[in-house]
Amino acid sequence: MERPVPTPAIALLLADIATFCSLHGVSESWLGQKALGDKHFVEQVRAGRDVKSLTELKMRLFMRDFQRAA
Repeated sequence: MERPVPTPAIALLLADIATFCSLHGVSESWLGQKALGDKHFVEQVRAGRDVKSLTELKMRLFMRDFQRAA
């Protein structure tokens, strides 16, 4: 079964998540768990899960405000 083609907004969110994870050396499941309490979030979005605007906002705010503990 083919994965659905994401909307431009979802494609941008996924790209931003991938960049964040690469930059900070964290996994997508770690990010989903920390930002939303859902370690399967990114995997499910890639598979076509709908993302509500509040959920996207929470993810983006977490990434914006993230500072790795030294």
